[in-house]
Amino acid sequence: MVHTIELNGKNYDLLFGNYAFKLLENEFDISLPDVSERFSSGDLLIIPDIVYCAMKAADAYYKRPTTATADEVCFDIDMTPNCMIDIQKMLMDSIMNMAGAGEGKKKKE
Repeated sequence: MVHTIELNGKNYDLLFGNYAFKLLENEFDISLPDVSERFSSGDLLIIPDIVYCAMKAADAYYKRPTTATADEVCFDIDMTPNCMIDIQKMLMDSIMNMAGAGEGKKKKE
């Protein structure tokens, strides 16, 4: 699912999912288990890289060029108060959807 978020007055389309995490691993050498481990330790410094890859994934989905750089995304996040909460929610929802959380479990009667 494509999300749109405003950062520093700019709208970014973000597509968190398999393609974004593949980009994250290929471009930044950060795997999905690395993301989980770093979040668990309180390290949020990877969020701009994840957002950049999600933006590139949305651009690829819409077949358009990516115009922002990873550094510009980082600055825009820095200049947008309280955006990390929204970004983390989008990211965690995506990871849970990728993992199929809650699917396939039948309620016992």
